[in-house]
Amino acid sequence: MRRFLVLFAAQAVLAQQPAFNLSALDPILERTLSLFTPGASLMITVEGQTVYRKTAGVFDTAKPVPIASASKWLAAATILTLVDDRTLSLDTRVSQYLPQFTQDKAAITLRQLLSHTSGLISDSPCLVSGSTAMARCVNEIAEEPLRFPAGSKFAYGNASLQVAGHLAERVTGKSWNTLFWERLGTPLKFTCTRLDGIGSLESPIVANGVVSCADDYTRFLQMIVGGGVYGDRRILSTASIAEMSADQTRGVEIAETLYSSFAQLDPQLPRLRYGLGVWRERVDPSSRALEISSQGAFGFSPWVDFQRNLTGVLAVESSQEAIMQAYLDIKDVVRRTVPAWPDRSMLTANGASFAIEPVAPGTIFSLFGPAIGPSSERTLRLDSATQVSTQLDGLRVLVGDRPAPLIYAGWGQISAVIPFEMEGRPSAVVQLEQNGVRGPLTLIAIATASPGIFTLTSNGRGQAAALNQDGSVNGPARPAARGSILILYATGLGPLQPTVATGSVPLSAAFSRIPVQVLIGGQQAEVLYAGVAPGSIAGVYQINARIPQAAPTGAEIPVILQAAAATSSALVTAAIR
Repeated sequence: MRRFLVLFAAQAVLAQQPAFNLSALDPILERTLSLFTPGASLMITVEGQTVYRKTAGVFDTAKPVPIASASKWLAAATILTLVDDRTLSLDTRVSQYLPQFTQDKAAITLRQLLSHTSGLISDSPCLVSGSTAMARCVNEIAEEPLRFPAGSKFAYGNASLQVAGHLAERVTGKSWNTLFWERLGTPLKFTCTRLDGIGSLESPIVANGVVSCADDYTRFLQMIVGGGVYGDRRILSTASIAEMSADQTRGVEIAETLYSSFAQLDPQLPRLRYGLGVWRERVDPSSRALEISSQGAFGFSPWVDFQRNLTGVLAVESSQEAIMQAYLDIKDVVRRTVPAWPDRSMLTANGASFAIEPVAPGTIFSLFGPAIGPSSERTLRLDSATQVSTQLDGLRVLVGDRPAPLIYAGWGQISAVIPFEMEGRPSAVVQLEQNGVRGPLTLIAIATASPGIFTLTSNGRGQAAALNQDGSVNGPARPAARGSILILYATGLGPLQPTVATGSVPLSAAFSRIPVQVLIGGQQAEVLYAGVAPGSIAGVYQINARIPQAAPTGAEIPVILQAAAATSSALVTAAIR
């Protein structure tokens, strides 16, 4: 079922411009202008919308500045894309690809590199000069003795990120610069960001060598707070966002921290724990991160507030010491002005079409928002052999007065099924409940039908999740012949006949009560079956359609479902020969 879950939809088409009076931030910038050389910019977004953008001095939000250790967040995200596609694992041993890490260094893992628990030296002369090739610099780091056994302490530094970057190079056969732009910079449309602030494109300093600006970094943060999606493209999985935000130091001794000298400003700062490339500035009682950040030595200060679906970037050319009080004051004003996210909104989308639209009874749908799900993924469980549970670890989704069967719950995403009992209602309130405590809610429109075809890309477009008549997966390498049967999987086709219970896994055939039509390349196909998919929860529909002899051929032929005057996306395709 996991492959059918949708991605985070672009919320700007739905959300209204949030209105918050953040004018109290103005005097903070003015008061501290003398500390900034030659100025500063501050950019804050809420729910994807810019709510504050101010500059001081000669700055603007497109001005490139050295971001120092804010580079670590970008580096960790780039490497986590390799974890998502299973090129690497967080528990991959460095020595598997970098054999120069021997003896007590052989067991160091990628997780420990990204969380500064590897025991490697904090810095190296090759990182200061920026003139040493990546491979040679990593060799120099490997020759230094461990400061402590891997995994036994947390000590903030730069060397471990250099090793992680070279590990990524070795496993992919690509340079760090190429990987960064392929995985992060290009999809996020960076314009001012460069990797040669220290070093060069051939010899980059991974942990602190990036130059960027508030505009570019804000797009990166919007991807993070958006559950890994920017626009219509998934950059990171929700699982990677959760790993990034989790406490990866695992309670070990804090031997060295960026915040050791700031106890007089906030006694909690020296105690901050670390995730993967980020500081966990605020956490809830269960240790789930509410706010994460990655400040740089020159004062560049980005952060994400998951509670408020908020991003912030303070861009300066100064020092962390000079701007730290201003940074804390800014965030205090923001927290007092912008209410926590559950008090405002929640986004819903069809579970197959990747569209924000009305949903029909029986539709698999997803809720999206910051910190609404558990930090680790949970998938459906059965209360009996044929009934999917409406609870996952104390979490429930209430649709109207009915608990919805839960299919998936993860960081920022919960997927469930609209109860069939919602038939005939124009709308319903959807509300989350955790351990009996009611949380955020939203209003959704109920439609007779809202067809959506599941896709292999899990984003509502591209190759349909379809089988050919011989049971092979349809695609350019295995196209379906005209006149053969194409098996599609969909949701949103409404009630079934005979009636089945919400959340059940029917043991016998149940048919869509609403007539279903299939268009393949604009040609109407003969529908041989439209009903519950065998072995699946009621809400996953199977449609067997005979491909018309007049259908066009090719690798990307549009496939459209029609039911009760509603139409599925025209961006779903199948391969026909």
